[in-house]
Amino acid sequence: MTEVADVLDRYPELKTEAQIVSLLSLLAISKQGLREILERYNVDSPLEIRERISKGAIPGHPAYEDYLDAIAYSSDVKAAGDALRKKLNEFLS
Repeated sequence: MTEVADVLDRYPELKTEAQIVSLLSLLAISKQGLREILERYNVDSPLEIRERISKGAIPGHPAYEDYLDAIAYSSDVKAAGDALRKKLNEFLS
């Protein structure tokens, strides 16, 4: 039985395409998660959530957990975007 990894190793273009699709998926999921949290608090960045908690404008629970999730999503968006640019350049070269 042929394994997917074996097929991808034989066809590097296909492997790169699969990686691009995976990165696009991660980017879309992370952007959506970040957008939902920011909209929930009507802010433009995760740091604004923390500032509003510090000022007492919103309760710490569950806002602080949402702030941490937003930071993680934001980090994932940046990492996936950077990796995607690299893979697309590799693919198009």
